[in-house]
Amino acid sequence: MDTYVYQVGGKNYINLTNRCNNACDFCIRQNKVGIPGFSLWLEKEPEAGEVIAQLDAAGRGDVVFCGYGEPTLRLDVLKEVAAYVKSYGGKVRVNTNGLANREYGRDVVPELKGRIDTLSISLNAVTAAEYTALCHPAQGEAAYQAMLDFAREATR
Repeated sequence: MDTYVYQVGGKNYINLTNRCNNACDFCIRQNKVGIPGFSLWLEKEPEAGEVIAQLDAAGRGDVVFCGYGEPTLRLDVLKEVAAYVKSYGGKVRVNTNGLANREYGRDVVPELKGRIDTLSISLNAVTAAEYTALCHPAQGEAAYQAMLDFAREATR
């Protein structure tokens, strides 16, 4: 059975995908199949109901969307599960590379409002060239500015 919900430090982490639009040199995807105690490689990407079932079995609570891939690549599932967590009073954090707007070709930040309490965006470098060399974004050097723009929009 795939691991969609796993616990670390008393928090529920949600793993939605293996896919990522970056290939960062430092990422565990480069040399491991998961974290100690959990294999995070998914045979299939989950539907929201499958994640919710595992979350209920784990005891609900606050969640962090952070798995083996970029959670915003499953934006509809992320939004549905986040809304469920908010419905029972849980807090929601998303660990992201900040490339969702570029990926979807639109500003997705308004879609996250009311569903996400905290966005943790991996900046990783101070210039586009350094970012590209370290993170190898599928979107090329333009990804750096897209990530910064996403961060600015998210703070509004």
